[in-house]
Amino acid sequence: MSKINRNEFINILRKFTIKKRMILSFFIICFIPVVFVITIYLISTYIEQEVRNIEYAKNYSYQANLRINSLFNQVTKKMEQISNNSDILADIYLYENSLEHKNEKIKNRIEIALYNIIGDQENIEFASIYTESEEVFLYGINEFDKSFIKTYIKKQCDDNDIHWDIKKYNDKNYAVASKKIKLRYDKSDEVYLVIALNIKSLSNLLEEISSSKNHQIIITDARNRPIVHKDESKLYKEIDVSSSSSSSDFNIKSKLENNWNIIHTFKFDKVGSMKLLASIIIVIILIFVFAIVLLYLTTKSIVNPLNQLIKKMNDVENSNITDVKLFKEDLYLKDEQAILDEAFDEMIVKLKSLVDDIYNSRIKEKKLQALIKELELNALQQQINPHFLYNVLENIFWIADMGGYEEISEMISELGSYFKTSICENNEFIPISNEIENVKSYIKLQKIMSDNTFDVKWEIEDEILNYKIIKLILQPIIENSIIHGLFNKKETGLITIKCYKNNDKIVFQVCDNGCGIQKEKLNELISYINSKENNTKRGVGIKNVNQRIKLYFGENYGITILSQVGKGTCMKVEVPIKG
Repeated sequence: MSKINRNEFINILRKFTIKKRMILSFFIICFIPVVFVITIYLISTYIEQEVRNIEYAKNYSYQANLRINSLFNQVTKKMEQISNNSDILADIYLYENSLEHKNEKIKNRIEIALYNIIGDQENIEFASIYTESEEVFLYGINEFDKSFIKTYIKKQCDDNDIHWDIKKYNDKNYAVASKKIKLRYDKSDEVYLVIALNIKSLSNLLEEISSSKNHQIIITDARNRPIVHKDESKLYKEIDVSSSSSSSDFNIKSKLENNWNIIHTFKFDKVGSMKLLASIIIVIILIFVFAIVLLYLTTKSIVNPLNQLIKKMNDVENSNITDVKLFKEDLYLKDEQAILDEAFDEMIVKLKSLVDDIYNSRIKEKKLQALIKELELNALQQQINPHFLYNVLENIFWIADMGGYEEISEMISELGSYFKTSICENNEFIPISNEIENVKSYIKLQKIMSDNTFDVKWEIEDEILNYKIIKLILQPIIENSIIHGLFNKKETGLITIKCYKNNDKIVFQVCDNGCGIQKEKLNELISYINSKENNTKRGVGIKNVNQRIKLYFGENYGITILSQVGKGTCMKVEVPIKG
């Protein structure tokens, strides 16, 4: 078949979907009458025998696995009983941490408890508990030495799980189960429990449950090293067990409870001899020869366009995406590959428009900023300025000393109202009405302390009173106007407080007719309250308010300050509307 004819045939096949191509190919192959009849006749007997043999192998291997798993389950249960035995753990803890209890009586009591738990488990040669101080509590007639514990068990037991491994010690091979045990949940004291099974006893068990000489059982560890194998030269070496059992007719590989592998290999008696096998081979060859050409062409119709797609994908990876050329499929091609090519073209178009997108990095940045914001909020909310409380209490003291009992009563009442909101309120957000009442209490206290040297004018819109705001944002601003703005003012000072809604914002404006702030100091103040600096020698009230607002609502909100020397100062707070 020439190259041109082959390409035409491939294009004809691509007019159909891949599914239809495969159906067509297998339909032609499977319904050749002669092949169908001969093949069924020749293999029917063989299949029937194989099914019976496999079913037998599966059933027997299942029963054998139950017995083998039972052995490892018993060890696991013993370890859990020891690990959860509060008497043993308490005695070990006392033995390790108290000179009074470090005696043979306690040690014997621990080892008797081990014996009572393990009992007469004949497959367990010994069990030991090793402590950090290299003490040993033993059940059985043998034990691993301390150097073995240092080099192996501590590295093996890096968590609280049970670990199984194979170790050769004193010319004996052991299946070793080890576990780290915490003596107390709130302490770091740890001990290591080791239970050792003699591999010989495990080998004897496998020989006992093996069904016949044609049935071999191999156990491998997690690294596929044979633990039990009839060929002793292969024991404990990392080999491909499947290749070593290639002479068998059927293999079953399963996982044991301790994460080791058990492999059953069966060698079945042949039925039908070489004649049946030769006949099957001849039929298979005939089918293969007929099918190879059709499958070759079908495969080419699938692989060639896929290779083109792979090449385009490599171009995307290795070059600028803007330089990648799009597919231009013939309109008559309707298979899945044409759909893939079209989807690839659409993907390239979208990728070109999204090449500069940094969506993922922004998400990570926002998460980081959120964490930083939370930490900064916690730090800001912990700032407490006891100066005001100190001044009030000092004034109460002097008024009481001079006999001003009525003023004391009023001051205490207003002080209680003030601290009810500022200290006792658990929520950071409170209704604006509560904030106003809190500020009014504060102003009454200040007026009493300053002998009414200033007046306050209120301009509040009623519709904003039910909105919520961060608590204690007005008091530091009003305090600043009283202490700094009206300081040393001879005539009566005036503070004007306005609260109103402006589009989607709530605006609080506090203005005084005080001395004002010089331009240089004003710029310095604005710079300070907007910086990350925390200067303990400067006031933190206004800065605290400004930072809290920005952390909660963003950089577009906060405090702005306007001032003119000799005319006064206005501080405006803008926050978003919060229901």
